[in-house]
Order: sequence, then C-alpha cells, then structure tokens
Amino acid sequence: MVSNLLNQTRLESGHVKPNLDWCDVEDLIHGTLKEIKKDLAGRKVRPEIAKSIPLVRLDFVLMQQVLTNLL
Repeated sequence: MVSNLLNQTRLESGHVKPNLDWCDVEDLIHGTLKEIKKDLAGRKVRPEIAKSIPLVRLDFVLMQQVLTNLL
C-alpha cells in the first residue's frame, strides 16, 4: 500500500511518466484477475466484457495496479 501511495505521488509530481501504449482491456482484466487469484479466494468475480471494446491507450502496469487496488 505504501508503494502505491509513493507511485501516486511520483505520478502527480511529474517524476514518473506513464508508459502509454495501445492495450486490450480484456487482457488487462483477465491478467489482473489471474495475478490476484489467491487474494480473491472464495469470491466469485465474473467480468462481463463487451466484444466491441477497442484498444485503449494506457499504461498497462499502472492500470493493472489500479484494478488490483479496486478489487
């Protein structure tokens, strides 16, 4: 959690620049769920992702961290 706060501070201060690239949202969601599978033990998470979602330009690692924190 401390690392997350430090990264947020670095982003807000401009010391870290997001590595923007075109990403598949479905890969992002499923990859995140796979990484935190142990943390979600006993809980059902069923993502419903529309097939028509286009690629999105974002920092995959940072967005994965955001989703991890939310979940």
